[in-house]
Amino acid sequence: MKTIRNIIVSSILLASVIACSPPLIENPNSSASPSASASANANNTGSPTPSMIPTATPSPSLAPGEYGYDIPLKITTNLECSPANSPRNTYEVKADGTFLYLTTENGVELTREKKLSTLELDSLRSAIRLANIAKLAETDEAVKPGTPQTTECRTIETLTMNVNSKERSFDKNGREFIHSKEYFEAMSRIKSKLEDLKGTYQGEKYVYSFPVVISNKSECVSNTSDKRVLYQLTSDRNFNYILSENDLTRVAGRTLTESEFNEVKDLLKTLDIASLAESDTNVSPGSPQTYECRIVEETEISVNGTTKTFDRNGRKLNHSTAYLNALARLKTKFGELGMK
Repeated sequence: MKTIRNIIVSSILLASVIACSPPLIENPNSSASPSASASANANNTGSPTPSMIPTATPSPSLAPGEYGYDIPLKITTNLECSPANSPRNTYEVKADGTFLYLTTENGVELTREKKLSTLELDSLRSAIRLANIAKLAETDEAVKPGTPQTTECRTIETLTMNVNSKERSFDKNGREFIHSKEYFEAMSRIKSKLEDLKGTYQGEKYVYSFPVVISNKSECVSNTSDKRVLYQLTSDRNFNYILSENDLTRVAGRTLTESEFNEVKDLLKTLDIASLAESDTNVSPGSPQTYECRIVEETEISVNGTTKTFDRNGRKLNHSTAYLNALARLKTKFGELGMK
């Protein structure tokens, strides 16, 4: 009896201990190695796991296959036969707009420095965007090992700049890649732009900005509300456009990518419509004119902070072919953006 009583007492005590103990939770990582357990303990201190660390993502303003360009930028010269004097920077634009360049004065080579203005920097950015050399470099071919090459002492130029937020270099006259004619022309245009920046910058006569609106109106309709907007692009990249000139009630809209928006900015600067309009002449009173009902097209652009209107197919002004072609190119560009 004493033995049975002892067993019962022991069972009661064991049940009490189990009831008072915290519940056991199975560790899902119980089979992990000691190093993995240590890592898990470290994570519990608040240190971010790899999945918690933010990663860089492509700019939403650049579509796949597009390139964004910016400073800093430099062109470096490397003399194959004179390694002691190479490489050296012939042009350099730093992130703060400081421009360093080599020049020769009285037979002495010197490095000069100037601070580029906002207009100069915008002009440089426009030039490198238009050159779009990264796109042209996509067709480069690597020179195969053993390919015969000229034996002269080459001067190799390397353009280094910011492409899609990363430093990237492009060579000229090197021995590793075969480049296209368009690639070399783009390199030359960028170098010429830097050469131009050495001189005193006078600024652009006309500065183009947004909104840009292209509309038309029939001469046979007197109601001013009949003015129909074909394309409209605002400074915040909002683009509204018609789907067909045959049905002006069908309209759509989207936000342009940064690259697309810059293409329009560069095109406006290149076309320089306000300068072309300087050659306009008034149609003399009594001049013979056609009698059909014309569709007059108007393009409104902010020029030097003021909205200017440029007409096409109107009756008041005689325009040059260059002027009419420039307006047509701008409209074509908007049409292309509307089809994307």
